Amino acid sequence: MKKLLFTTLAICALASTPALADHHEGGKMKEKMGMKHDKMFDKHDSNADGVVTKEEFMAHVEEKFNKMDADGNGEITKDESREYYKAKHEEWKEKKGKMKEEKAAE
Repeated sequence: MKKLLFTTLAICALASTPALADHHEGGKMKEKMGMKHDKMFDKHDSNADGVVTKEEFMAHVEEKFNKMDADGNGEITKDESREYYKAKHEEWKEKKGKMKEEKAAE
């Protein structure tokens, strides 16, 4: 019985290898991650010269800090942080819902 179980598991593992390889070795997921990286890099490269300076990077950090600091006092409380990420999560859910609708319409 154990031999049969082990053989079945081995066959399943081998059968799934191509799917896993596609996922990690140049499949759609890798392409999407590359596109996301490029988009984020371009967002930080504010003068579009192909490099992100410390000043460019820190400007985005400061921008995010200011968005999280709801009362503008120069400090972020746990409540402000929680509210910021809660709002971001809601934005993400809305965006995901719209993407699903667009995909269903295709």
